[in-house]
Amino acid sequence: MIPHKKISEGILLCQENVDRLAADAFILGEFGSHGHALASIILAIEEYAKKIILYNYKLSPTAKNEAEVEKALYKHEIKLDWYVSKAVKTFDTKKLMEEQGLDSEKLRKKVSDYKFSGLYTNWNKEEVSWSKPNRPEIKGQYKFFAKSLAYLMLDNESMIPEPYRQKNVDRVLKLINRG
Repeated sequence: MIPHKKISEGILLCQENVDRLAADAFILGEFGSHGHALASIILAIEEYAKKIILYNYKLSPTAKNEAEVEKALYKHEIKLDWYVSKAVKTFDTKKLMEEQGLDSEKLRKKVSDYKFSGLYTNWNKEEVSWSKPNRPEIKGQYKFFAKSLAYLMLDNESMIPEPYRQKNVDRVLKLINRG
C-alpha cells in the first residue's frame, strides 16, 4: 500500500492531471477530434475520482478506505462507479442527465462504452461495421461529461482545504460556457 505520507503527493498529482486532461479535451474537441476529447474528459473524471478517494483516505486511514484506494488505483470500474454515484446526487448533473434521457444505469454504460470507443477503431459485431472514434453520435459528448465533472468539482471542492482544492474549476466552467 502507499505510505500514508505519500498520499498528499498523489492527491496533488491527480489534481494537476485533472486540469491537464480537461484542457486537452477542449483543445481536441475544438479541432474536431471529438472521440479523443471524450476519452480525455472521461480520464479526467477518473483522475478526479481517484483524487477524492485518496483525500478521503488521508482524512480517515482505515482498513476499509485502504482497500478502496487499492482498488481505485488499478480498476477503472471503481472510479466510474464513484462518478455515477456522485453524478446522480448532484443537482446540476441530474438536470443534464434528464436532458439526455439518462438514468444512472444508462450513464454508467455510456461512460464505460465511450471511454474506449472514443479512442479506438473497433469491429462492432452487432452492427457488422467498424466503430469510428469520430462517429456522429460522439460529436460534442465531451461537453456533457465536462459539465458533469465541473458540477461535481463545485459540489466537492468547497469542503476540501488548500492545497488539495482543485485550482481550475473556474477555468473548466469558462471552457464549458464557451462551448
